[in-house]
This record gives sequence, structure tokens and C-alpha cells, in this order.
Amino acid sequence: MGIGYADNDKDSFWDLDLLLPRKKNTAPMKPFASSVKTVEVCETAEHPPAIPKEELRLTTPPATQEGEIREYSPSGNRLLLQVRITRRRSEYNFYGQFCRDAERYLTVEGEPCPFAPFFSYIPQYTQLTAEQRAYYFYWRSALRRGEYLQTEESYFYLYVYEIINLPDLISPEDGVLMLCKVWQAYRERFPRIDKYMTEWVCDYCLVHGLPCPEEQIRPFLTKILPFASLREFYLGGMGDFTPRGVETALAFFSDYRWQESRYADAHRDMFQTHIIAAVTPVLERLFADSSLFRESARSRKTHDAFCGSLCAHHVKCRIEVAYYALNDISSVRAGATAAVKYAENKLRALLAVKSRLSVPPLGEDLRTLMDAYFSRMGDRILPPVAKELPAYEKLYDAPTKGVDYARAIRIEQQSWDTTKILVTEEECDVFETPVLVKNEEKNAADLASQTAQAESSFAETERQYLSFLLEHDRAAVRRLLAAISAMEEELAESINEKATELLGDIVLEPSEDGYRLIEDYTEEVSQWIP
Repeated sequence: MGIGYADNDKDSFWDLDLLLPRKKNTAPMKPFASSVKTVEVCETAEHPPAIPKEELRLTTPPATQEGEIREYSPSGNRLLLQVRITRRRSEYNFYGQFCRDAERYLTVEGEPCPFAPFFSYIPQYTQLTAEQRAYYFYWRSALRRGEYLQTEESYFYLYVYEIINLPDLISPEDGVLMLCKVWQAYRERFPRIDKYMTEWVCDYCLVHGLPCPEEQIRPFLTKILPFASLREFYLGGMGDFTPRGVETALAFFSDYRWQESRYADAHRDMFQTHIIAAVTPVLERLFADSSLFRESARSRKTHDAFCGSLCAHHVKCRIEVAYYALNDISSVRAGATAAVKYAENKLRALLAVKSRLSVPPLGEDLRTLMDAYFSRMGDRILPPVAKELPAYEKLYDAPTKGVDYARAIRIEQQSWDTTKILVTEEECDVFETPVLVKNEEKNAADLASQTAQAESSFAETERQYLSFLLEHDRAAVRRLLAAISAMEEELAESINEKATELLGDIVLEPSEDGYRLIEDYTEEVSQWIP
């Protein structure tokens, strides 16, 4: 049976255009409306309810305009000159619901409950389940009591967002302390928070006109400085060179940390007091001679506050800071490092510690400043001596005449003679040779071995150089250096490296006109020179 067509469709079979795909409409599109509309949706922290269309409020915001401007000069920070805070007016109610929830939940106290894991890139209350919300309030209540329980990094950020976004309910003076406490408590567990908190705490203080919380961040200041885009905020307290300011300056400029010295733990108070005091005039001289506080060092930085955080529209602002740019001034860094080492060597000498630190070159004028301090302090640097014992108690003390090895060996031999009289010959054979005799032989063997090793380690020119130092013949030293075309510093470093392998310590230290031999090792060095 054939297919029938209507009379007007008889020729449509041959119309190939009907078989081709339809072309898209190429008519120009209507332009988008230029006005921006926002929708403000109210929802609970439990499950967002469905909102009828008639309850939606549509508003058309006005054009963005320049908002509040506040300027001030920071006090207590010599590096920051001027701070300008600019807020912008806007009808965009970003994170408005978060702020309303934060206000509602601020006074909620949590009860003990099981830990509930939680993860979110931008944590908010509406993302929490009932179990997570209960644990967050329990953890936050413990924080306020000074207890630091197990938590997740997302809970940490949620707590920080509360403080940043509620300046009207949490005073900035309290808020910065809360930020620093929770930061210090969890920075070891969550290392990533350092790079965010370093910036956010700085912005929080600048926005609210607060000084740097030096006391709270001092324990980990050296760890966070590499993350700070405005290091001058954290280091500004050093400008007046108070003891705390000097300690802050050394945390940045000194490459040597006296706190890590093997003698610091036993004498921490002594080291901290006198190293800081001795280095203070040196830093004052170094900074006065540098170009830090000159007009050419002024710089300006502008950035948005709290970048990367949940920041509501009423908190958002721009920060513009005029400051003295604190670059890595090589002269200050080298001088501060040398001064700290020089001061510690002075303290080691007072404590009768043999080992000395290798001190980089330090100007004669700076050495004079430090020598004057230690000369002025004298014996007052040492800790107080214990009270003298009564006369009758001295009878119970061991004699303090030193060790007489020859007399000790005679006493040991006499005891063996007595032993042979009291015991049988068979029993006497089981006893060993006197220990002191063996130790004396061992010490002599060790000294001979050390001398032989030194003779093979040191070059001929190095032995000549050491012999000249023993004779205090500086003219001979200069002739030797000219003959071999070498710098004294290089020659001394080579000798100290070899001496460290033999003795575990250096034997040469810088002096006013070159290097000198440390007196404690004069006898050992004399044995090395044939």
C-alpha cells in the first residue's frame, strides 16, 4: 500500500531543505539589566525551611560609594608611621546569616559529648549536624576555661571567624588575646594555620588600633616571621630598645640563638639578663649607622583585611599602611650575630667554661662598648655564692687540694700489699691490676695518639702559624701570610675545624689585630708543634 500525500505536499518530498537541521536564531540578545538585586533569605541553623515566594524581599542597592575612613598613628611601634582604614558601603549582605547565628550562639555553653569530626573549607553553623554543633559548643566552652581538647581545623576556623565578625560583642582587646591563645594552643597540631593567623592577627590589630600582642606571640615569633607580609608590625616594638625590644630585634637580626646554647638551660636568667644588656648599646649604634629610619626607607602597603577568611560585609575594609621598610640590612645582621656570640663568650669565661664560640669580625668600637658593660658589672654577673658552712661541718668535706695521681697509686699499692697478707695466694690472683695505673697508662697513650694525629692533620704552614701565636709574634704571622698569599681568617678557620675533630672545640678566636690562641688550650697546642 503506497503512502499518500496531499495535493499541496506532492512536491515536498524533493525539498532537501526540510532534511537539513534547523539553524539557530541569530537575532541579537537583549542586554542584561544593569541593576543588581539581592535576595535575603532567613533560615534556621537546623534545616532551612522552604520560603514562599511572597516572603522574598528584593532590593536594588545603590551604587557602591566610599565609606568610613579612619586614620591614626600607631603608638609603641617605631616602624609604622600611619594607618588608614577604609570601609565601603554596600547592600550586599555577604555572610549576614553567619553573623546572626554567631550572635545567637555566642553565649551558648556546651556539655561534655563525644568528639564529632567536621570538615569544611569555609565552616559555618548551618553546615553542622546536631552532633557536630554539640561538640563545637562543648569544645568552645572548654577553650574559655583554658582547656584545649581534641578538635578539627574547621572547628578552629569557625571559632576564629566568630571573633573577627563580632567586634561589637567581643571587645577587640579581649578578641586579640583569644586569637593568640587558641593559635598558640593548636599551631603545633595544625601547622597550616600559621600562615593565616599571622596575617589575620596583624589585620585585626590594625583595624581596631591595637598594638602587637608581643607577650603572647613571643614564644613562637621566629617561626611566624617568614609568613608575615608586614613584618614591621611584629618587629616594631624593638624601636625603643627596651629589653623586650632588643629581644625582639635579635629574634629577627641575629643568626645565632643563645637560647639554644648548651649552657643556657643551667644559667638562663643570667644569660638573658646580661646578653640583652650588653648587646643593647651595640644595636643602638648599628641602627643609628644604618639607613633604616631615613626618608628613602619609607614605603606603603595596601591590602584587603582578613583575606581568605569568612568576613561579613560590615567587617570588610581596606588597610593602607605607611612604614619604614625593614629589609635584611646586612651590616645590622652581621653585627648583631657577632655581638651575641661575643657576649656569651664573656659569660662562659666567667663560668670557667673552656669552650668558646667562633665570633665573626666585630668592630673595635662595638667591642669596647660590650667590654665596658662587663667591666662595669664585674663579679655581680655571677650568681650569689652559697653561705659559708659552719667550721665543724668543714671537717666532713673532702679535701680540696686537687688529685695527686702518684700518691693515689702508692695508696692503691699499699692496699694491695695488705690484701695479699689477709687472703690466700689463690684468692689474690683473681684481682685485677690497680685501676689508677691502667688509667694513667691509658691517658698517656691517648695523649700520644692525639699528638700523632695532630702532626698528620696540620700542614707545615699551619704549625708555623700556631708556633708564632704561641710566641705572640704578630710580625712573624704577617710575614708568613704574605709568603703564602693567604688570609688569616681562612687559615684560622682551617685550624679550628681540625681542632674540633681532635678536641671537640676551637682553639683560636678573633682579637683586635687578628686571631689569638685560647689560653685554655695552650698546653694541647704546644704538644702538636714539633
